[in-house]
Amino acid sequence: MGFLSYAIKVPKVITIAFFLNLISYAHHLFISALTHLGLYKQPPAEEPSESDSATNNFILILDSSSLSLVPIQVHVVTAVIKNLVPVIEYE
Repeated sequence: MGFLSYAIKVPKVITIAFFLNLISYAHHLFISALTHLGLYKQPPAEEPSESDSATNNFILILDSSSLSLVPIQVHVVTAVIKNLVPVIEYE
């Protein structure tokens, strides 16, 4: 039998998890085959508008005066970073 027969224990009964993994693998294999043949195309993802993404996205920044986290909108932080980065023109 060898060393590996003691190291790897094969279940004697097919469990539900094994069966579900087998179905999931078959599903992914089927979808990838259809995609490769050009018969399956996923619907296009909806892109959020600029106003929605600017109002809903926050990051937490440490406030130095009170040592607490303050939520700040992402577009504000990116505008500050863009102003601080020097512009270098290449010829």
